Amino acid sequence: WGEQHLAEEVGPPTVLVADDDRRLADMHAEWLDGEHEVRVAYDGDEALKALDDDIDLVVLDRRMPGFSGDELTDWIRNNHIECRILMLTSRDPDTDIVDLGFDEYLTKPTDRSEMLDVVDTVLDRREYDALAREYLGLRSKQALLLAELPHKNREENDEYGRLIDRIRELETEMDEVP
Repeated sequence: WGEQHLAEEVGPPTVLVADDDRRLADMHAEWLDGEHEVRVAYDGDEALKALDDDIDLVVLDRRMPGFSGDELTDWIRNNHIECRILMLTSRDPDTDIVDLGFDEYLTKPTDRSEMLDVVDTVLDRREYDALAREYLGLRSKQALLLAELPHKNREENDEYGRLIDRIRELETEMDEVP
């Protein structure tokens, strides 16, 4: 009875869209509006000011004036802000993404359907424990790099090697959890 009658009302997820291209930011916000509470920031500094505990997901461009998307991602993770991060950027991924703390990465241009599918997937991960979220984020990075980088570039790259090692560690840890 208590859970049903005394539980706090939970509204729609809150998404912060941060992109310095106003047209894209507004379009992406419009796509998300309706099923999400949407906030918009048009540069990295505005995004930093808009971040609070109510934000469930940040849709983040990597290249913005002020704080870049990479810097914002680091700031979010270093300050233990409990939100998911979707990088939505025109910058093709390279092994520099290995150390970034995002959950998923989409390259512009993207269409409405693809973006909404990825947003739903990332928001669903809020229910997972930290180990599972890290694992899924790393597997996403691995899939991106498998698709984007030639085999030789991956196999000879230290960052990619660290990524694979961490994935294996997490798989072992998750296998040991009862």
